Amino acid sequence: MRIAIDARTLASPKTGDRTVTRGFVKGLTRLSRDEQLEVVLVAQEPLPQGLLGLLDRIGFANLPPGTPPLELHLAPRPKGYLWMLQAFPRALRQVRADVGLIQYMGPFAAPCPIVTSLHDTVWRTMPETFPRRDRMVLNAFIPGTIRRAAAVTTGSSFAEGEILRHYPHAAGKLHVVPYAVDEAFAPVTDQQRLEEVRRRYKLPERFILSVGVLQPRKNIAGLIRAYQMLEPELRRDYALVITGKQGWLADNLPELAREVGEGVRFTGYVDDDELPSLYTLASCFAYPSLYEGFGLPPVEAMACGTPVVSSTAASLPEVTGGAALLVDPYDVEALSAAIARVLQEGELREELIAKGHARACQLTWENSARALLQVLRQVTAEV
Repeated sequence: MRIAIDARTLASPKTGDRTVTRGFVKGLTRLSRDEQLEVVLVAQEPLPQGLLGLLDRIGFANLPPGTPPLELHLAPRPKGYLWMLQAFPRALRQVRADVGLIQYMGPFAAPCPIVTSLHDTVWRTMPETFPRRDRMVLNAFIPGTIRRAAAVTTGSSFAEGEILRHYPHAAGKLHVVPYAVDEAFAPVTDQQRLEEVRRRYKLPERFILSVGVLQPRKNIAGLIRAYQMLEPELRRDYALVITGKQGWLADNLPELAREVGEGVRFTGYVDDDELPSLYTLASCFAYPSLYEGFGLPPVEAMACGTPVVSSTAASLPEVTGGAALLVDPYDVEALSAAIARVLQEGELREELIAKGHARACQLTWENSARALLQVLRQVTAEV
């Protein structure tokens, strides 16, 4: 089977979309020799060197013995939304794909079955947290994409229910394919590497960590207020470090942080290679998101041995699997109290670390790829 994947997100800064694309690619290529698969990445531009950790570069390279086939096909034009409507279907024909794998919006017509991944429906469930233009585009294209797709996948049972609530015509073609944590996320033991990351981002000795795009549904404002409610001694001993690229409607966060004082710090975007060190250095990871279709950062933190405080909202109880301390994200006092408990109660910390490690071990991209492959085989058998 030749699987062509829309790989444009692999050339962009870390987002959930890129993490899922990268995970599926790695998982499928590891299965490809036994399952007789060929994976073709369709992109607009050359991809960063060594991005997948599979080849020195991604392309038509000489592969080491036993390494599965992985190809790159460039389809540079047209740009923007027209790329999916014109360039991707043309590329599917050129690479003789048996099935195409995309995220969200798909083409009007394609020479092979298309499987799309919908991570959530936040633009429908919480429209006030989503840019108006993007919301209009998704509302225009998603119903038709679902109708034309041979199958639709999503990462959690919660997201499955949300998709069916907003798009009931997805019934019968919707499959849950849980996402996973990359093996690169593990406790970092190299002290020199840890100190380099600490110096680069001017990190204090002890801190609470938040990771994610700065946007309303991540509830960063609520986290800052919860930090402000900690006892003065805890704020003196532990900073709040907020990591992530600037998103939509986040301009008020620096001002809110200044009201708290010097304890709140923003690092900006942090590259994938440095995130495991950041998680390892953190005393606690806080993720009080209001809405997630899956929510990868809590599992990444667990894999790095960091105790997690997260949210009772949306998919997060399902994803964290009993391995995090969960609170109502709208209850700032409860969030503050939960963070304080993790910082002060050693027995609770150790329990969360042990449970987190076990949970992270359950979520591998190879397992995700096996579940995805079942869907791909089903739709290609029906052609």
